Amino acid sequence: MARKRLTDFLQDHLFWAFDATSDKGFPVFNPLFGFSRITAPEIALEVDQFKDGTFLYNRSVVKGGQVSPVLFERAASMFDSDFYEWIIHALHGNKDFLQGSSVGKIANALVTGGRTTPRRNLLILQFTRINVGGLAGGTPTEAATIASVGIILGSTISSLFAGGGALGLGAVAGGALAGSVAGYGPFEFASRIPGRAWLLHNCLPMRYKAGSDFDASSGQVSLQELEVQPEYVEEFSLGVKP
Repeated sequence: MARKRLTDFLQDHLFWAFDATSDKGFPVFNPLFGFSRITAPEIALEVDQFKDGTFLYNRSVVKGGQVSPVLFERAASMFDSDFYEWIIHALHGNKDFLQGSSVGKIANALVTGGRTTPRRNLLILQFTRINVGGLAGGTPTEAATIASVGIILGSTISSLFAGGGALGLGAVAGGALAGSVAGYGPFEFASRIPGRAWLLHNCLPMRYKAGSDFDASSGQVSLQELEVQPEYVEEFSLGVKP
């Protein structure tokens, strides 16, 4: 028998990521550039062992957890300096060090991608192969369940921007992004239904590579890299118990 679409396996290439920091100025990533590759979040527990009386084996206890760094990769272009700006502002601790005058601060505030803090919350979405137009082909229960995923994640994303941002960008971005994952909006995946999402909290940039190594014999596209360290990760999916 045919597999139900709710049990279809997710595919690697249907993903999207953006800055979900609600009250810290402009986002660090321009959403129009996208990403060619993002490493999946990984959580590891720190386990300690001890001897318990005459028990023949060591006991194990969990001391804490840690999240592995996440690598963002995309093609380098003449108009994209998002990776560099975030890491250099994190290094200096503020966004006004390049132009310290009042005019410079105003100019920095108006530049798309400007930062007010090096710590950001990043959201990674992994979409299903199902689009809104294909919901009509499923059973009513299946269609309602799939549609509810988009609505729930859309509401979650919208709430992340509820605090607003510089020049009211938060409210605008929240509504647009919520609409996109719910099935309507201006972005490429507007018609896709999301399957899973990860919210990376308090990310700090830790390594930036400007592009691929220069090679006169190569015709490949130059890829820039930014590695960030999240403090902790939340996962959103139908399988996560509240």
